[in-house]
Amino acid sequence: MFDEIRGDLRNQPRVGAVLVLTAITMTILLNVSPSLEQIFGVHNNLGSSFTTRMTVPFAHGYNEISSWISLFINLVLMYFIGTFLEKILGGFRFLIAALLSYILYILIHRWMLLMGNGFTPLIMTFSGIIFTVIFEGRYVKTNTVFDNYYKTLWLFQFIVWLVLPIFFTLIPIYFDANFSLSERILFGNICNIACGTLGIILGLVFRNHIRKKLVQRTRKKYIKHEKIDELSWLLALGFPMFLVMKFIFL
Repeated sequence: MFDEIRGDLRNQPRVGAVLVLTAITMTILLNVSPSLEQIFGVHNNLGSSFTTRMTVPFAHGYNEISSWISLFINLVLMYFIGTFLEKILGGFRFLIAALLSYILYILIHRWMLLMGNGFTPLIMTFSGIIFTVIFEGRYVKTNTVFDNYYKTLWLFQFIVWLVLPIFFTLIPIYFDANFSLSERILFGNICNIACGTLGIILGLVFRNHIRKKLVQRTRKKYIKHEKIDELSWLLALGFPMFLVMKFIFL
């Protein structure tokens, strides 16, 4: 069943596409014009304004090399986790999950006066919801466990929850390179852990909806979403519009 959902082109992940294109555009602009670091992202200035911190998810890394590596990792994770989740949840609930994760991420970033940027905490939220999708898929149709994409999801869940924490502990994206090991673990992973936990909670909140869509796929061979799901990408345009307004009004 998961293989068929992944390959179904009738449900396009438009909200995810808006988020991805926004992150790509922002990262390219910051590398082409480093002076924009005064407006977007928190690189070394811990005294950045709250509105500047609101741009953190769409900027990446702390220098040119790390920005491309971070962006590439997030694009891969978004492709395998985020786009698949949106096909099941629908655009509206996917946008709600992204917005709640975005708010939590920004609040923690401001509360702990973190530096660094990246989209990973939002992906952690999507990954947390994927746990519910995986387990519900086992019960809705038992042969789901033999699907290639079922196995792929477990692989990426392993990467997100076990490999990335090590990566963020070793690479000084959210903390100063002189921090102690305990500080590296805390500051490097606090946003990811918090947003991942939010995702697990949202998975339970959306559980009945997820089960309904998986059953619909099993019985009718397609997943049908509401009109608001199809139009939610227009609401998602609020993210890039905010960045444009931030640039205009500094």
